[in-house]
Amino acid sequence: MRNFWLIICLLIFPFAWSQVVNNLIVFSNEGEKFTLILNGEKQNPFPVSKVRVVDLNLVQYKVTINFENPELKQLNTTLTFYGTNNECHFSLNRKGRKHSMDYLTSTKIKPEVEEPTQPEPAPVPESTRSTSSDNSTSSAPAPDTRTSNPDNGNISIQTQNGNIGVSDQGVQVSGRGVNVKVDPQNKSTSTSVHVLGKDITINKAIKTGCKNVMSGLEFNEGLKTVQQAQGDTAKLEAANKLVQSNCLQTGQVRQLMQATSHDITKLKLARNAYDRTSDLNNFGKLEDVFKTEEGKRDFRSFLKSKN
Repeated sequence: MRNFWLIICLLIFPFAWSQVVNNLIVFSNEGEKFTLILNGEKQNPFPVSKVRVVDLNLVQYKVTINFENPELKQLNTTLTFYGTNNECHFSLNRKGRKHSMDYLTSTKIKPEVEEPTQPEPAPVPESTRSTSSDNSTSSAPAPDTRTSNPDNGNISIQTQNGNIGVSDQGVQVSGRGVNVKVDPQNKSTSTSVHVLGKDITINKAIKTGCKNVMSGLEFNEGLKTVQQAQGDTAKLEAANKLVQSNCLQTGQVRQLMQATSHDITKLKLARNAYDRTSDLNNFGKLEDVFKTEEGKRDFRSFLKSKN
């Protein structure tokens, strides 16, 4: 009965079933990759941590979720829409080896607005054309736009209203009243806006992690080695070897931290894994792994030092 009421999107005035059209977004809070299956039809070709499905025109679907991590159990439930024209968001929350699929929110689907058809320009009468001595026809000059693409791969586009530059130094866009610069080498962005005669500049660091995340099967082998080690010192040593030579997701770092017993060991592991984690925006969620308030406070201090 619980599964039957798991997913409900309500409208004040429900439409008929034949008129139902909804979108669905499912994502994993832990970053676990999964495959979503609706009524036996696979919705994503390979496991990912977030899936969006559009134009669902049935009221009810049988949902199956298979996780890339073989240690996680398959999730089976029923999805029921009581309404239409909604985009419904659900999160997958882990409880041991099992997951629950929990409703978060829904938003109205914005209707697509067709662009008005532009009428074809009327032909210019012969009497209004300006003809030179060589019988060529002149027209209004085109906007001043210059594009350069030298052999080094850099691109520069210059127009009357602004410039766009792409090089090994990053991307810079400038125009009337705004200037944006992205510097991947220094992991930073700079945005300047001219408002009421004043320039306002905002500088912000970019959180970028490693690439080429370790596969679930390879990680599981390494995790077993950590779990089988005797004592936190041996577990930390085994985990550090795994971290130093691979790129991990926050969910994988969580499993390594959970294999240890003491908060001081968990903190050391988190510090070592930070620069070897791909989804750094989720790294702060590891705070709940710590058992004591002191451990959580030290973890927050570490994150603050990295920002």
